[in-house]
Amino acid sequence: MQDKSLITRRKFLGKGGKAVLAGVGLIYFKGSGILSCGSKALPETVCVEEALNSRTSAAIEGGGKHYCNSIPGEILDKKTIRDVLWSASKVYDFSPEIKLKNYAFTPYGNYFYDPLRDRLDDFSGDTGDAYVPGEKDGGMNTFQTLEGIDIKKINESPHFDAIYKLGSSYMSLELLCAGYNPLPLATCNWGSSRRSVRGPHNYITNNPEEINFENLPVVMKAPSWSEESYYAPGIHPDWDEDQLFGTPSVISDIPISEAIANFSFSDRVSSKPLSNKDLSQLMFGGCGSTYHDYPKNKNRVIGTCYPSSRGSYYIRTDDAKGLAYVINSEGLLKYLSITENNRPTSSFKMVIKDSKLKSRLEKALNITGDFSPHYVLYNDYQPVWTTDEPGDWAEITEAASAEFCLRMQAYSLNLAVKTFLLNSVEKRKNIKDICDAFVSPLVVSAVGYKV
Repeated sequence: MQDKSLITRRKFLGKGGKAVLAGVGLIYFKGSGILSCGSKALPETVCVEEALNSRTSAAIEGGGKHYCNSIPGEILDKKTIRDVLWSASKVYDFSPEIKLKNYAFTPYGNYFYDPLRDRLDDFSGDTGDAYVPGEKDGGMNTFQTLEGIDIKKINESPHFDAIYKLGSSYMSLELLCAGYNPLPLATCNWGSSRRSVRGPHNYITNNPEEINFENLPVVMKAPSWSEESYYAPGIHPDWDEDQLFGTPSVISDIPISEAIANFSFSDRVSSKPLSNKDLSQLMFGGCGSTYHDYPKNKNRVIGTCYPSSRGSYYIRTDDAKGLAYVINSEGLLKYLSITENNRPTSSFKMVIKDSKLKSRLEKALNITGDFSPHYVLYNDYQPVWTTDEPGDWAEITEAASAEFCLRMQAYSLNLAVKTFLLNSVEKRKNIKDICDAFVSPLVVSAVGYKV
């Protein structure tokens, strides 16, 4: 981990569209056309846990009330723009039939990221009423579209899968920005005040099959936590340690960029159960209560590493004290991210003792044999997903962003993960029928040690 005392701010020099990144030697010229980044080196970032702990919704100037400080008016060099869109394009696991596309609108040009060539191409299409930052705004506005999506069919594959991929993609982008080194980037997936992209029929191209779902302003960010540190300083000062599961770590040797680049699903999982410490760390990374903006802004002292697309936090249990369930050989555990006194913790509560629950779950997932010692289930508290009526696409993206955090934490711990999307009404009903606690299950992940 880099000594925080050695971290220096980025400074931009020059006029007329030229900016020099001090100490790095990257030069951005106005109107420079196609950029090919050439080098395949991963972006420099802090570790997985520090990025997870540092992610917050940011106060983009003009973007409403959020929970970090940002610096408007600074230019992002093209390497940074490339790195941000690269992270959003590294999710290849779901819905190849429906294309996810990533655009960046900036004060000095608009770009489309080509993941096959790893480059930014000029985008000259009609941007309509999309928010394009001006020179005084700085930063960039990232637009994410799905080509070929039918929002009336998102309760079924491949449309469910595509929306899930979108949630994984913007989570990847947000974690890359939160962990960017030597200075993190501010993001806000709630949209800017000048154009909030929330409706199902927003277009930024002339292609009627391409719908814009997510709008993420990205800007340079001031130190988020104190004058000494750009990143979350550690575990929350009001932490309530569970004696059985301990206190999770917020630091490791695995950069978040490495986890984004190299994570892959496993087809085999060891039968050895996870230790209490590893299970607690895994779930804390997936949906634990992170440090957030404390103590500078006490109106939101704790938060989650994953963003809630509308601040609704669908992915939770019935009393909102747990954001996910864990199924093991003993029954059903509810993950607890806060105590009854609203203090952050990482703990579990056995809510149903049933030694047959795991085998019924595996049968419902069409898994042959005892595949994994633990399964994590992300659950929507609204029952619509187990009916023929399509739910809200934001609920799927929230499950995806939480589960993506879990995958990044699993990579850091060298754990195996196999994710099962419940991408049909039938699949969701099959899971719901095995346990009354599952209101609207959206995704199940098998987790354990690698074989």
